[in-house]
Amino acid sequence: NIISKIVKKFPKIKFTFIGKTNEFFKNQLKNENTEFLGVVDNYESTLRKHSVLFAPYPSHAKYLGSKNKFLEAAACEMPIITTSSGAVDFKQDLLLIGDSSTELIKLVESMKNENTRKNFGKSLRIEIEKYYNANIEIKKIIKLYNELS
Repeated sequence: NIISKIVKKFPKIKFTFIGKTNEFFKNQLKNENTEFLGVVDNYESTLRKHSVLFAPYPSHAKYLGSKNKFLEAAACEMPIITTSSGAVDFKQDLLLIGDSSTELIKLVESMKNENTRKNFGKSLRIEIEKYYNANIEIKKIIKLYNELS
């Protein structure tokens, strides 16, 4: 399991899991540096307490709701580390993408520097405001609606 390898590789980094998880997943990742919050009332305020969104998706898990999660993280100026499957519907250069534990470990290492994290997060926020704001999303929906009519 990629997540388990990364959690063990970085014992000084706290990994907080937000959202529903099953007991098998929790037991695989039970470590001193892991915390499971479950479903939270205010996702944004929970995100703001953290510095990086680490959300690797398996190859079979495309379109599992990552877009909203990623938009929220970007709005919080938070760098996003994910896999190619998690990066669906996003400009590839906005995310830190790795598909193996080795690649993901390098990406986590690259975000240890606070200035690097902040600069990446600010750039991500600017891009998200340009390409994923409400007006643009509404235009996409209207265009799709018109194409289907």
